[in-house]
Amino acid sequence: MTLIGAIRCSEGVVILADGQETIADYGKWAVNKIKSAEINGALRVVMTGCGDADGIDMIWGKVSNMWGGNGSDWTSGFIAGVQQQTPTEWRQQISDVVRKTAKECDLNVGLFWVVQDISGAIQSKDCPFEVFRTCGLTENNISRFQFDGNPVLLAKYLSDFYLKQGVWGLAEAKVFAAYILWECKEYDPTVGKQSDVVTITRDGAVSRMPYEELSYWEDHFKVLKREMSFIPMFTFAGTGMQESYRKQDCLGRLVLTLRHLIAEQEKMRAGKRENFPIDKNLIPKIRKHTEKAMKKTIPASDL
Repeated sequence: MTLIGAIRCSEGVVILADGQETIADYGKWAVNKIKSAEINGALRVVMTGCGDADGIDMIWGKVSNMWGGNGSDWTSGFIAGVQQQTPTEWRQQISDVVRKTAKECDLNVGLFWVVQDISGAIQSKDCPFEVFRTCGLTENNISRFQFDGNPVLLAKYLSDFYLKQGVWGLAEAKVFAAYILWECKEYDPTVGKQSDVVTITRDGAVSRMPYEELSYWEDHFKVLKREMSFIPMFTFAGTGMQESYRKQDCLGRLVLTLRHLIAEQEKMRAGKRENFPIDKNLIPKIRKHTEKAMKKTIPASDL
């Protein structure tokens, strides 16, 4: 199984998928689960899927036949005889092919699609696209965000908890996509290997988050989760437990960590951060903070 997702923003859409293919109780290996095609400088189709890998490849192969493709993960070029259509028309044809294939072969794989008209992207800055899900004979629009595969309940919980709270831009959405994949890889053995996060903008640009950036964010999430773990207990601890927490020490450590993480991610985005674990510079700061806090709580006569 795998985890796939799509997050829509006003500037575009983020597609995510883990990179592990698994045979239960047998083995697992790395694969590319996000397939795409760019035809005649006018059409972009991106697909990712969860479920039976052979079934997903079969459907992609049959869909790619619509523009003369051979089912490869990546296709780009000019193909004569491909009729120019709107994203909505392409969506209808893709859905028809998926339904026919699913019915004939008894397939029930979950597929996320982005169909985009890139013919006038540079000039108009208003490149329309369709973002939708197919599963067996069903089809539905993805208006904000949606996930499928394993562990979909964890992904749904996290997305409901965070994504419903406000408006997200693409810069934030792609990092959140990396976060969702990191959390799911921590808890589900069928989700793993390389995380793939692809950003598609309304002006026609497409980019994949590089490995170095993914590695930074996974380290970022690990440190943040560790330093926030005291908060639930801190809020409902009884009188005796509150004494052991040293409120100012805990809160001060969290504030110190947040400031450090903000500074580090700004360096990373600007390409000015060296590739080393966040804790290399953070732990000495935390140790110094804790030593100061302990001196304040211990009577001078006991020192």
